[in-house]
Amino acid sequence: LQYLCEYLVENPNRTAVWLVAKRELVGQAAAEFCRTWRFIGNREMAICRWYQGADHEEVTDSSKVVFSTFDSATSRATDLKAAPIGLVVVDEAHQSAAKTYNHIIEKLALKSSKNQTKLLGLSATPVRGDGQNKKLIDIFNGKFVQLVAPRPDYSLFEWLEDEGTLSCAHYDPLVFEAQMEVDDATVKRWVSKGLPEEHLNDLSQTMAFNAAIWKVLW
Repeated sequence: LQYLCEYLVENPNRTAVWLVAKRELVGQAAAEFCRTWRFIGNREMAICRWYQGADHEEVTDSSKVVFSTFDSATSRATDLKAAPIGLVVVDEAHQSAAKTYNHIIEKLALKSSKNQTKLLGLSATPVRGDGQNKKLIDIFNGKFVQLVAPRPDYSLFEWLEDEGTLSCAHYDPLVFEAQMEVDDATVKRWVSKGLPEEHLNDLSQTMAFNAAIWKVLW
């Protein structure tokens, strides 16, 4: 966010777009930007918050910051076409190799852009497990900055925990029983890929689920 603010100070005629995966992150990123802009900014800055269900906020040729989900940016790509986009920031950038995300990133940050648009990806999970690491790096023009531990025998996660950057997490499984009518094929798919979000939401409404959580917290 500091880099975003400094860029807008140095480029008063440019618009910046911050892309996130979920609508909750739109407000979070916008709030943090406002806090940082108070210290670094040199003018009033218009902010647009785009997500499904939000009021339509137009982007003209004046300088603005657009915080948007990937879906909203895709559906409103025409609105962004005329904007002088100078910087695109991609949160959770390890997802950029996905076709739906990559499409809008390419639209907003073409390498031949007349605005010389800069593209910055942020991620705490910079390595994908599906073999698309090279594609991911190519999206960001071959520039990949990775955090490394100070010693080769020192795990990155251990170092970050020792530095106080990461919490030392201790995982305890939460076991409970819940009845759901599903076939064997669905169960196998869940075992390999995890429960879909809609089923997790259903489980969160069951007495057994909430009782198990309450018991652990108590």
